[in-house]
Amino acid sequence: MKKILITSGVLFSFFLSAQTSKCAEIGMPDEILLKDVVPLAHISSLSAGTPEENNQVKSDTLSSVFSSKDNVLEEDKNQVKSGKINRIKTKKGIFMNKRLIILGILILGISVVLRLLWGALKNVKLDDFKPAMVVFVVDSSASNQKSLPEQKKFLKQICTSLDPEDQIKIIKVSQEAYLIYEGTPHNNSGITKATDAFTQYNEKEYGTAYGEALKKAFSYVLTAEKDGYTPAVVVLGDLENEGDITKQADWANMDKNVENVKKYAPDVAMMFLWAHPQKLDMVKEKLNPVLGEKKLILSPEQNADRALRSFINALGR
Repeated sequence: MKKILITSGVLFSFFLSAQTSKCAEIGMPDEILLKDVVPLAHISSLSAGTPEENNQVKSDTLSSVFSSKDNVLEEDKNQVKSGKINRIKTKKGIFMNKRLIILGILILGISVVLRLLWGALKNVKLDDFKPAMVVFVVDSSASNQKSLPEQKKFLKQICTSLDPEDQIKIIKVSQEAYLIYEGTPHNNSGITKATDAFTQYNEKEYGTAYGEALKKAFSYVLTAEKDGYTPAVVVLGDLENEGDITKQADWANMDKNVENVKKYAPDVAMMFLWAHPQKLDMVKEKLNPVLGEKKLILSPEQNADRALRSFINALGR
């Protein structure tokens, strides 16, 4: 029996030493080991029992010790996990706070920009669109037949620059002056058919009734003004006075006639194209004091494209 006690004490001392070294490796305090290892009463019980009972006590003691060790390790793991989770939560909280601050700054910046834009837009006044009524006077007399094809082509170019809501009228002038087309400026086929059919050379006709054509044009201008259009007159021809003098243009009193028209149609514009520079200079002297530079456009054939841009501006576009 004494040998059994000595042997049991040696084994327990060896086991206790091994457990102490393992606990030191994992950083476990010694007092935990001593507290969690089965009390010495278990050791003293070894001397009182049979070998089978002593073996059972040893087995229970070892199980208790390993169970205590596992519990301690599990608690340490849980503490480590808990610490990591807390740090992650802290980082997430800081990140969320930064996002909220950035979002708040962005919202504030956008609000300020929108406020400034709204204030600027309230002060902008958009001009109401006003359609135009353009009256073309096309010279189909013998003296102008050579330039007529290019003039008709340019007439269509002007029409393409106009708005679909605009309206046009075309007056043919030769020995007589009369209306050959009215309607939308974008009816290219209708304009082509009308100008080709009624501007052909007729050897029986002689003269250019510019005076009669301009009277008709001024009458259309006054009607257009009443109907809410911006009126304009475009003369395509050489401005030669030929034939019946009663139908010719009275340039001596043309400024007074235009001034009377302007009283009722203050936005009226006039453009003279393809005439000789000497003729255009005469028109400028007469009408520039009445219409002004912006509303009176004069150009020979060579500068017609530039004149078109000025004409569109004269319409308020």
